[in-house]
Amino acid sequence: ILGSAGLGIVTARNLAERRGEFGVLRTIGIAHRVSRSIIFKEVRSFIGWGLVIGLLASLIAILPALEGTPPTRTLLGLGVMVILIALNSLLWAFIGYIVGYRRRSGFGV
Repeated sequence: ILGSAGLGIVTARNLAERRGEFGVLRTIGIAHRVSRSIIFKEVRSFIGWGLVIGLLASLIAILPALEGTPPTRTLLGLGVMVILIALNSLLWAFIGYIVGYRRRSGFGV
């Protein structure tokens, strides 16, 4: 969960540093929705890779508990947790987008 908030901070910082790049895109006529699409594809990639690596690490950690009968409650709990972490990450990434891009580039919230 703390990593999700960190993702929002990194997103805001990254977008603030790339303000000039987005200014050039606007100057040459690239629509705001295209810039937004680029940003969210990048953020979804970060979230996806983080979830895949974290899920693999957690599966390795609970591997001893998976011996014998299938622990459906454990796997169900793990699945719910992954979904909630993904939603939390998207929320913090959106907040980072608002702080780092929209306000600094002149687009109102």
